[in-house]
Amino acid sequence: MLPQLFIILSSPLVIVAMLAFDDLVIIEKERFPQQWKNDGSPATFFRKRNQFERGVKASFSTNKCSLVWLFSAPQWTKQDEKAANALRRLRIAAAAWNLVAMPLFIFFVV
Repeated sequence: MLPQLFIILSSPLVIVAMLAFDDLVIIEKERFPQQWKNDGSPATFFRKRNQFERGVKASFSTNKCSLVWLFSAPQWTKQDEKAANALRRLRIAAAAWNLVAMPLFIFFVV
């Protein structure tokens, strides 16, 4: 029962992070299309999925951006307040998941 409880309670952190990433990709595609192409045309996880190509290249660039953006802010996010806020949400949710939820899961369940 305890593992399921941790999954249920911490799932919103993952969803918030994925939605923040979606916001970043949508902003990049709409406002900074050349940079979006330079990043390999990443796709979203949930939102506006039909507006993005799917495939190996898009999947790779999506995974790459979702990791790289946690540690390195793209230049275009510094020029756009909405993008900066989405990046902050992404980083806070990912940090909370990795620094709080996962250690608690390991401590209490494993």
